[in-house]
This record gives sequence, structure tokens and C-alpha cells, in this order.
Amino acid sequence: MDIKVCIVDDNREIRSALEQIIKMSDGFDLYGSYSNAEEAINSIPILQPDVVLMDIALPGMDGIACVRKLKPLCPGV
Repeated sequence: MDIKVCIVDDNREIRSALEQIIKMSDGFDLYGSYSNAEEAINSIPILQPDVVLMDIALPGMDGIACVRKLKPLCPGV
């Protein structure tokens, strides 16, 4: 069973590079990729990935606050 991964990063180049790495890696599936915390909070609880790669320095709500909101909604992540 592949590891389901979501990415949250506002830097388009970094996000794109991470997407490509995950797509090319055996055993991993890219489930979602988001440029801000608000998009992530709306989608990640529905997707229930195994792992979230979170940028800490996001515009608006930062990555730490985003993780605090996601953790109760996705306790297995």
C-alpha cells in the first residue's frame, strides 16, 4: 500500500519539485498540493493522507497554526 502524501508550500517552484519527487518515487502517491493553509484545511481532512509536508512560513496562517487545526481532524497523519 502506497504512502499518501499532501504538500503545503506557498513557493511554486519548491511545491512543484516536491510534487515531481513524490510522483517519481515508488511507494508514494501525491494526494494533494496546496499553496496556503486555508486550502489545506479545507481539503486535507477529506483526503486523510498519511503524511503532510508542511511549509512553516506560509502567508496568512502559518504552517504551525495549520498543523494545530489539522491534527484533531486528521489524528493519524
